[in-house]
Parts: sequence; structure tokens; C-alpha cells
Amino acid sequence: MFSPRRIIALIVCVLLVAIVLQAILPAVGIPKSRLLPPPQAFAAAKGKTRGIVTGTDTEGTSNPFKVGEGERYYYIDYTFQARVPPMLGQSSPGKIKRYEGHVRVDKEAMKSVKPGQPMPVRYETTFPEMNGIDGARGGRTGGPTSAVFSTWLFYPLVSIFLGYLLFVTVSPFLKQENI
Repeated sequence: MFSPRRIIALIVCVLLVAIVLQAILPAVGIPKSRLLPPPQAFAAAKGKTRGIVTGTDTEGTSNPFKVGEGERYYYIDYTFQARVPPMLGQSSPGKIKRYEGHVRVDKEAMKSVKPGQPMPVRYETTFPEMNGIDGARGGRTGGPTSAVFSTWLFYPLVSIFLGYLLFVTVSPFLKQENI
């Protein structure tokens, strides 16, 4: 069975594998933006450009406890251009491509913009679909590809699996305990 010492050894193996993967995967062309949860990846985004507001939108709340109270969500839609990140094995970035964003903002921010107006945009250079309005009142886009759901959840699962394999490999060398 698992003693506290073996559980700690398993946790150490999983953490060791996770750290090694974060160092190795970018070296082989898999960017960190695919490994981190979207809020962390967007917080580290370095790409900045000017986008153009394409529209604004509002909808009622989906909170079942506030339906009928008049609470609304406000959104700004925009487009911007950025280079397509290099694919695995490519050394130079790709062509310039148009990307879109759809960001939830407060009421004042939505009222302060009009379609056609320039908007500062921040994006992850290795994954431009993860973008948002740059500034204190901005936010990250809620587009379907911005969550990178499968890749950032896949990373911890792979880390746990490989960490367990490492644990099984090194466990015969751990000091055996009498139970």
C-alpha cells in the first residue's frame, strides 16, 4: 500500500516530470502557451498591436439567481493582424493573418468605443487566438479556441502518467518500510 513517504515520492516524481516537460517541450517547438491555463498564458502575452472595433454586443445574464434583475453582459468585438506563429520545424514566422476577438467588458468601456475605432490589443505571439484588449479595462477573448482546453489539460495528465512511470521505476530503490 502507499505510505506517506511513498505518496511524497510520487508527488515529487510528478512535479519533476512537469518541470522537465516545461523545459523540453518548448525546445522541440511546443510553446508554453499550450501548456499553461489560459489566464496564465494571457498574463504572459508579449504581442501588442492595434486592432479595429468591429462591433459591440450585450446580452442578459446567465446567472439563474439574477435573471430578471436586469443584469447585462457587455462585449466588444474587434479584429487585428498578427504573424502566424511558426509551425513545428519552421524557423521563421508565417504570413500576417487577420484574427478576431470577442471580449467581455464593463458598461462604460462598451459605451466608450464605436465600430471602426482603433483598440490596443495584446496577444500571445505563439498562439494569437489567445488575445484581449490591452489596458486596465480589458480582458481576454472568450473565443472557442482561446481556452486551449484540450492542450493545457492534456499536459497535467501526461505529467501525472509519466510521473507515475518514473515513480514505479525508482520505487524499488526507495527504502522499504515494514507495515
